[in-house]
Formats: sequence, C-alpha cells, structure tokens
Amino acid sequence: MMRRAEIFFAYLGQLLKAQMEYRLDFLVDITTTLLRQGVDLAFLAIIFTKVSRLAGWSFPEVVFIYGFFTLVFGLYNATFLSLISDFSDRYLIRAELDRVLTRPLGSLYQVFLERLRPLDLNGIVLGAALMVYAALRLDLAWGPLEWALLVPLVLGGFLVYSGFFLAITSINFWFEVRGGLAGPFMNLSRFGRFPATIYGPGLRAFLSTAVPFAFIAFYPSALLLGREEYLLVGLATPAVGLAVFAVAVFIWRRGIGRYQSAGS
Repeated sequence: MMRRAEIFFAYLGQLLKAQMEYRLDFLVDITTTLLRQGVDLAFLAIIFTKVSRLAGWSFPEVVFIYGFFTLVFGLYNATFLSLISDFSDRYLIRAELDRVLTRPLGSLYQVFLERLRPLDLNGIVLGAALMVYAALRLDLAWGPLEWALLVPLVLGGFLVYSGFFLAITSINFWFEVRGGLAGPFMNLSRFGRFPATIYGPGLRAFLSTAVPFAFIAFYPSALLLGREEYLLVGLATPAVGLAVFAVAVFIWRRGIGRYQSAGS
C-alpha cells in the first residue's frame, strides 16, 4: 500500500506539472462547466415558477440532489472519465495496453493513474456550493449521524458511477468498438441528477436496479434531507457502490485475461 501511495503521488505531481502548462484550457473548462450547470439550474428555476413542488420535492431539495450529483460527477470527471472516454481507442485499438502489461503493477491501477485529471475537480466545489445553498434554504439541522454519513454516501455514489462505467468499458475487451460503449449510458446517467419519483414506476425501478443511477445522488440525498421513507435504501448506498465496483473489477480482470493485443 505504501508503494502504491508513493506511485500515486509521483504520477499526480507529474500530471499537475503537465496540465498547468495549459492554464487557458483549465479556465475554459471551468467556464464551460459553470455555463452548463447554470443552464440546467435556470431550467429548474423556470419549472418552479409554475409549480411549488415537483413530485413532492421543493426547489431547494431538488437543488440539493442536483448538487450532490454534481459533486460526485466532479470526482468521477477527475479520475475515471478520461479513462473511460478513450480506453478502447487508446489502449485496445492502438494497443497501448501492451506497454501497461509489461510493468510490475496492476493494469487497472496503471491506466487509472495515467488518465487522472487533477485540475478537473471544479465540479466538487460547485456541487458542494449548491448543497450548502440548498441546506441554508431548507434550514437543515444535521446531527452527528448526518455528518458521519456524508463522506461514505458521497464515496458510495462515486463508486456506483465509476464502477458502472468501468464495467461498460471493460466489455470492450470482448467487443472492440471505436469510441467505446459508454456514450448512450452517459446520457442515461443524467436521469440521476433529479428525484427518481418524477419518473414512471418502470423507469424508477430500472434506475434503482439494472442501471443503479438513482444511488448516485437521489437515495443518499434523500437520506441527508431527512426523508425517513428512504432511510434504509439511502444507507445501502455505500454497499451498493462497493458491489458495483467489485463487479466492474471482476469484469476488467476477466477481460485482461483474454486480451491478445492488436492485430497487424
């Protein structure tokens, strides 16, 4: 573990040096993120000028859920998004995985380190700011339990998000698709930004089981918002996250076992 930690910080230091050479890109990325999130929030605000509650949820509650999702996505964006977006093209089709497999370190850990984007953590700040704003509007009074659950719930949502897309990416070991298979599911993941109760029973069940995006933000947020009807399912978020990520690692390892490099 100590050796892995040393390698992690060595990679991180080099990545920060490289990315700081392109500060304009960093500023453009922050501006783009703020504009995109601003449009979504403006859309929500317009909806709430017509209704006082959306499927039983007030505007500050929906903002809290949206902020929780944004925070989780910020973590995912800085760690796994780049890996997943170009894994098939870079590591399978161009066979860069050959280089990875010659080194005495786990393949997933190496690819994870190579695709880190430490300067793309702006989503965490924005998500936390939205949650604080919503909490102030709701006069939330958290006790020791809520504060103790905050980090495990965020990590649980992160593991659900990252694990699901890592599993989808690992399927490329069997089906090499240029551009990968994650695109359609990325669009579907956006359903996780809002209360699951606004969707029909079939879609709500789908987002809670087969494609568990409701565990990214809705269920943990409902728990933190004091919705007692979601107590048990909210508490299950870290366990669901660990299970999803464990399945993803299993699929990755099976895929590595059948990898045969690129053809000529």
